[in-house]
Amino acid sequence: MSTRRAQQLFEDWIEALQKVPDLAAESLLNGETLEVRELYLQIVDDYRALQLGRPSSHAVFAGPAGHGEVAGYRLVREIGRGGMGVVWEAVDEGMGAPTSANSATESTLGAVNKSQPRPLQVAIKMLHPFLGISGTSWQRFEREAELAQRLDHAAIVKVLGVGEAEGTPYIVQELVAGGRTLADRIREEDPDEALPSGHFAALATMFATLADALQNAHDHGVVHRDLKPGNILLDGEQVKVADFGLAFASDLPGLSRTGDVLGTPAYMSPEQLAGSAVEAASDIFSLGATLYEALTLHRAFPGDTREQIVQNIRLHEPIAPRMHRSRVPRELALICLKALRKKPADRYASMADFGADLNRYVNGRSVQARPAGTWMRASLWMRRHPSASAGLVVAGVAMVLLAALAIYAQTGWRRAEEEASIAVARQQTAERIEAFFAGLFSRMGPSGETNLQTPALELLEMAEQELEASAGDKQSQLVNEPAVRAGLWMALGSLHAGLGHNERAERYLTRALKMHQQYIGPMDQRTLKAHNQLAQLLVGRAKFEEAEQHYLAAQRGHDELYGAESPKALENQGNLAFLYWRQKRLEEAEPLLRNSLRGTMAEWGDDHFHTWSARSNLAAFLVANQKPAEAVPMLRAVVARRTASEGEHSPATISARSLLAAAIKDLDQLEEAEAIYRSILASCKITYADDHQTPSAAKHNLGILLAETDRLEEAEDLLLQAWQTRRSKLREGHPDTANTLRNLKHVWQKLGLDPDAELATKLNTQSD
Repeated sequence: MSTRRAQQLFEDWIEALQKVPDLAAESLLNGETLEVRELYLQIVDDYRALQLGRPSSHAVFAGPAGHGEVAGYRLVREIGRGGMGVVWEAVDEGMGAPTSANSATESTLGAVNKSQPRPLQVAIKMLHPFLGISGTSWQRFEREAELAQRLDHAAIVKVLGVGEAEGTPYIVQELVAGGRTLADRIREEDPDEALPSGHFAALATMFATLADALQNAHDHGVVHRDLKPGNILLDGEQVKVADFGLAFASDLPGLSRTGDVLGTPAYMSPEQLAGSAVEAASDIFSLGATLYEALTLHRAFPGDTREQIVQNIRLHEPIAPRMHRSRVPRELALICLKALRKKPADRYASMADFGADLNRYVNGRSVQARPAGTWMRASLWMRRHPSASAGLVVAGVAMVLLAALAIYAQTGWRRAEEEASIAVARQQTAERIEAFFAGLFSRMGPSGETNLQTPALELLEMAEQELEASAGDKQSQLVNEPAVRAGLWMALGSLHAGLGHNERAERYLTRALKMHQQYIGPMDQRTLKAHNQLAQLLVGRAKFEEAEQHYLAAQRGHDELYGAESPKALENQGNLAFLYWRQKRLEEAEPLLRNSLRGTMAEWGDDHFHTWSARSNLAAFLVANQKPAEAVPMLRAVVARRTASEGEHSPATISARSLLAAAIKDLDQLEEAEAIYRSILASCKITYADDHQTPSAAKHNLGILLAETDRLEEAEDLLLQAWQTRRSKLREGHPDTANTLRNLKHVWQKLGLDPDAELATKLNTQSD
């Protein structure tokens, strides 16, 4: 009984670590007997010993004694330890005879293949018995390990069987002579020594072989999930991927996820860390992280703690390999960084494509990998280095830039046959704007790389100063290119809006619009886009009348340019509908929203980003119009799509989850709504600064829910934080600020306090 209780506590701790990585093991021991406490702490200590590769001090899982027997093999010596178990070299006492079906240590399912001659030497991995392998999890482990047995590639360590010996799961694998790993080789390499001729070509060849092996696995429906230097074995000139089958062990708290997350998460893809379904693209990321380390002798995502590593993988881009090691060939660096893109769709489409690009490098041909575009570089750099006081819309910055600028070229090229000359002009304008920012980036640090110490706000201020200075410089090309100047002011205004600098953003966007009108004309697509950008900012600042005039001007332009029933004109109606929705003019908003969705689907297709945005807007309207039952299915689909394409913590996903929580709350499903609001706050801590408007909205919403369920103290704290942020960040008298204050006063009243006296106290405190 005590042993089972200790095991259950261990499994509870393993599962809890997924949410609280630094949770002390001892925190679960309140009220437990002395015997349970001792057994539990022995299991914990033994598990930590496995992770560190040291002998166990308690021998709860020291592994079988030397010369013990498993599946008819005699264990000779321990050859490795890891977070999931101990690996033994073993020999067949029967000298290769077929396996006996009567071995007392074998599982009746998934055992070593009995129809084939047994190898004389094998590696047997004895898995930790306290990792929650039981019931359905064990069946899934066996089934997928059997699938791994069918993999047949020279660069894959063969899985020969799986079983259970006296309660301890084990896996029988091909033994690779020497047991040397790529991790060993990386540790031994001296970065100061001269490299042998052909070093990088040999590395590329090795990884092309690995990519081919992994493509073979993917073709059989097997995803490794645990690729890292320690799982790549070297035998002379041969290379093999090890531990196939382990990655499929079980659901949390099972083998692969538990062992990997708690062991070495530095090679896991963002989607794997997020708990999403792991597919072939995740292996591409992990192999890219392994290649990065082999090239540079540094991890792509370093950190002193698990949490630091996870944050780096989710939010930061790796330092360019050539910054670590200037001898890394540029083409190999590009290949590596392409494999490490955050979004699966931005990586190689398959392991075969990854390997093909590596072979192109080896054969001296041009590789397909290209540097990230300027806007991607800007977005990635802004993620790493926002101003300390600015709230950064992390993933949204790139979208703002694309929306503000890339449409210049796109709209024209889509109609190239009828607007060829306009398309060329817009393309050239977009290229000049991109070149301006690229020039800034190239001057921020060595070798064209951004200086990692420069805050985002400083970069923008440098751009503004250079743009202002060029106005009086007769030699500046920008003086004679007003379309480029207008586009640059629009880009800067959009970036400041994303950073929450609303007054500066409004000033720059107004300036951009006037320049577009003066130099390009009122009916140009760029001018209409400038109207929309400025109006969107004005809506956020509750300047509704001004915003309406700009939205109407944009709508008239789209109607005239493309026709009132054109997809482009219908799509644009969504902007005007958003304004009417904010003003509670719901009857005017609904037909515009439905038209906008119809136009967006016609223009971009059913599964485009803009189409999902239009769906989200319509669902938000349904929530506001007290139709939550119709909105919830739509919003669940939007949240799923946003999460899959952009990640759990992206601004667009956070926005969609907020709408979903509001709709669920309106259906009186308060427990689920509260859980979503709390998860949103957790995401906001990753994506936004504390004083950004998005976290304040999340605090406001959760505060209201808690107040309605009489949890007044926590509600007061959240609403007070939201009010203070809105009061400092939004203009005086903003409706959102007033709304939060109204709810805060209501909570004070329910607490038996004088709302006016409390408000006076808070205002005095802030002024001090």
